[in-house]
Amino acid sequence: MRNRLSLALTLSLAFWLYLAFSTLALPAASQEGVPAPAATPAATEAAPTAETQPTEAAPAAETQPAEAQVAPAPSQPAEAQPAAEQPAAEKATSETEAAPAAGEATPETQAAPAAGEATPEAPAAPTEGEAAPAQPAAETPKSIEELNKQLQEGGSKKIELDMKSDRPKFSLLRSDNPQDYKRTQGIWISDSGNGRIVYMKNLYGEDFYALGLAGSGLGRFLHPEQIWVDSEGRIYVADRGNNRIIRMDDMRGLGWTEMDNHFLEPRGVAFHGKRLYISDTGNNRILVYNEFGAKEPMAEFKDPKIAGPGYLWLDLEGNLYVCCGEGNFKGQIVRIPYDLTTPPSQWTVYKGQGLSGASFMPTQMVQIEDKDFLVDTSNQRLVRVDNFKGRNAWELGEYGRGNFQFLEPRGLSLDEEGKIYIADTGNDRIVCLEPKAGGSWSAYDSLEPNFGLRSPRSVFVWSPQPPPEEEEETEGEEGQEAE
Repeated sequence: MRNRLSLALTLSLAFWLYLAFSTLALPAASQEGVPAPAATPAATEAAPTAETQPTEAAPAAETQPAEAQVAPAPSQPAEAQPAAEQPAAEKATSETEAAPAAGEATPETQAAPAAGEATPEAPAAPTEGEAAPAQPAAETPKSIEELNKQLQEGGSKKIELDMKSDRPKFSLLRSDNPQDYKRTQGIWISDSGNGRIVYMKNLYGEDFYALGLAGSGLGRFLHPEQIWVDSEGRIYVADRGNNRIIRMDDMRGLGWTEMDNHFLEPRGVAFHGKRLYISDTGNNRILVYNEFGAKEPMAEFKDPKIAGPGYLWLDLEGNLYVCCGEGNFKGQIVRIPYDLTTPPSQWTVYKGQGLSGASFMPTQMVQIEDKDFLVDTSNQRLVRVDNFKGRNAWELGEYGRGNFQFLEPRGLSLDEEGKIYIADTGNDRIVCLEPKAGGSWSAYDSLEPNFGLRSPRSVFVWSPQPPPEEEEETEGEEGQEAE
């Protein structure tokens, strides 16, 4: 009996040892002889790793058939491991669903395409080096006129013009001929923020030339204001910060002459025939001299109507226009007849009749074909009226830095063709408008070192030529009669 019991125990132990060794040997054999299935993107997302599988879904090793142990979880390739980082919501969902048997293909795995094959829903992306489909290029205007047409039709305001081969190029004025620096045509600017005056032949910056530095003394300016050029090319500058008026024969500064007859912050200067007009702003008066450098004025005007006089303008007949009241938002323009004998009570005054807005601060005006153009700094606009009663008032501009926008415009001028030039002070640029061409727009606003403007306050291009002096005509007639 004892022998039978001993034999039974021995056979039972042998059976369990055999079963244990066969269980351990089969997975090793399958790992060496059977390749693991390739992991697809769908299989990677659907099959949880050993760490994320629920405990209930993993049967004991003793009861699992040998065929089901071909590809256990530890044998998954490295590419499938990012599935362990799936969001918590997705992980909870995968745990609640019934897990497929080990080695059994899931529906996602069966439907997934082979690695590198594009799915039907999404078109294949272009391979490396393959050019993307060309997008239609936006049309670029070829001229200022075409640009303005696009702007008026509601096109983009950020269009860069193509450079034409025959278009003047940005250049410096350099010449050995002194006459090249004595110009009677072009654009003159008081570049107040840089303490200098600037000349350029056109808004493209051709023949650009600058004179002066910020400061006092010869060849220096301190907050220069209005600039004027006479028919002989001599340049006049109201050097406000230095309380003086300067005249030069050319852009090199030759013939530098100063007038400082107890002026206080003069802002305006103009020359017509033989007369020199000065706005002695700090002293609230207008002075008229019969020649530059004279010690005593031929006329002096001091009246509440011209308190705070600023920039000046002279029409073809020699009548003087004074922009007054800068800084109090209740400015006005006063017209003083050429004969200088009309009493202040008969001066013509324009206070912004016909315009919108409660404030009015004109800083400069000009005339074109009996139309009065002016810049209203307080409302960031250009204004045109038929007369000083405000008839047919027209306004252009608004606050801003784009096209047809201004930021504290101050200076105003015109050329013989009727184009308007504006010193857009706050935007550091000079703007040109053509009223006859529907208000076309162009500007000089270079940002290049030494060529950029800084708070330009005045611009001069052209002024009407005065009629012959009456005294000279009388002398000529008397000489002919004597002969």
